[in-house]
Amino acid sequence: MFTFGLLKSGHVVKQGSKDGDADATGVVFSVVMLVRTVGTLLGAMVMPVLWVQALKTGKEENLGLPWCVSGVVYGVASLVLFGMRVPG
Repeated sequence: MFTFGLLKSGHVVKQGSKDGDADATGVVFSVVMLVRTVGTLLGAMVMPVLWVQALKTGKEENLGLPWCVSGVVYGVASLVLFGMRVPG
C-alpha cells in the first residue's frame, strides 16, 4: 500500500481525466511491483553466492564483495531512474 500511495502522487502520474488516471496509475504500479519482485528474487540468489565466493578466498578484503556489487547495481539503477522523463 505504501508503494501504491507514492505512485498516486501527482509527480508520477499527471492528474487530469478520470479514466486515464486509473489506467496510467495501474500500469505504473504494475511495472514498479514487477521490477521490485524481480530485484528481490535476483538479490536473494546473488547475495549468498557473493558471500560464499568472498569467504572462499580467505581474505578479509574480499568480505566487502556483496556491498560493492550491491553499490554498483544501485548506481546503475540510479542512472536509469534519473534518465527517465515523465511526459507532460
